[in-house]
Amino acid sequence: TWPRYHNQLAAIYVDQLKALWPEFRTSGLKTDHEASAVRHSLCEFLEFSELYNAETLLADPIFKELLDERAILLGRVGRHEDVLKIYAYRLKDTEKAVAYCTKLYKNGGTQAYLSLLKILVSPNDTDTSDNEPDEDTGESEHTQALDLHLHPGLDVDHGDVPVAEGVSGDVFRQRVPMIEPALKLLTEHGDKIDTIEALNALPRDCQLSSVYPFLNTMMQSTAKRWRMNLLIKNLAKSLHLKVKMFNHTHTHTTHKHSI
Repeated sequence: TWPRYHNQLAAIYVDQLKALWPEFRTSGLKTDHEASAVRHSLCEFLEFSELYNAETLLADPIFKELLDERAILLGRVGRHEDVLKIYAYRLKDTEKAVAYCTKLYKNGGTQAYLSLLKILVSPNDTDTSDNEPDEDTGESEHTQALDLHLHPGLDVDHGDVPVAEGVSGDVFRQRVPMIEPALKLLTEHGDKIDTIEALNALPRDCQLSSVYPFLNTMMQSTAKRWRMNLLIKNLAKSLHLKVKMFNHTHTHTTHKHSI
């Protein structure tokens, strides 16, 4: 029963947004405010409720344009790489992508940061399943205009639209790798990424000087672990000797008293 109510509430929010679309394209301030309020409520609902059907909502075309909401829904169905693509390339918000990785990592997603690294440095090599427009029509001018209204920071004409060539002949723009954010990710979260895989993911023309902060952090981390392991080993050895000495003394004392 409760899932049905949650699905109905989600449908109400969606219907409210659809009703605002005609005026939304004219940039009416009142309408913008209303749409923003509805979107805020919808995002909060999608984020905190666990009872609605995410797959059903994703099938609604409106979630092709509502990128923040789409990211939440994709995360619910386990399509985490698609979430990272939306944050990094559609919304141009790498901080939100990193925050999502942090959330995944805390819940056992050990490959989260590596996935984001690969997406940042090789955006055109990754699966584009969530980046393609509708199969028949591609991204319409209305969709791009709506994207700009919903997400003012987007640059629709320079890499925010899908990649590669679609089946229907739609040609999409190539995305430019985001090397600086990738290097920042390595510097700040390199300890959560396998060093060899990280270096293999970087482009061949990446200068060693730009990777040095990451390598330096890794070497310091390795040295710290080595010193910690050595300390633990010495403590264990010392404890073993103390236990052995105690047992020897206790046995000798017991034997002496028995005599």
